Amino acid sequence: MLGIEPDKSLFEILCDNLKTAKTNYDVYIPWYIMTSKENNDSTVEYFAKHKFFGYEKDKNIFFFEQGELPMVDTEGKILIGEDGMVKQAANGHGGIFEALVKNNMTNKMRELGIEWVF
Repeated sequence: MLGIEPDKSLFEILCDNLKTAKTNYDVYIPWYIMTSKENNDSTVEYFAKHKFFGYEKDKNIFFFEQGELPMVDTEGKILIGEDGMVKQAANGHGGIFEALVKNNMTNKMRELGIEWVF
């Protein structure tokens, strides 16, 4: 029976697919993982705890943080936190290209000879 293995995290399943590509095509596919300010440290720690699922961390796994935008309510009013500051939240997938540039990931891609991003 094919399916998701319940004891594996989504990260491990994705990494298994990348390792299969390495086996089948003899090429490492660099893995760029966009995180948020809130989950970056825990995500990197999770990967380290699991030894990066057997993928080459220094050469092929790159973490970068996405940007943030002000939070608004359903009426479009900006939300203010208890500290008096504008509340912000991760800007989602729409900010990926800006985040790649701001975190110098596009430079890393050029260094690795990457021509296409999916």
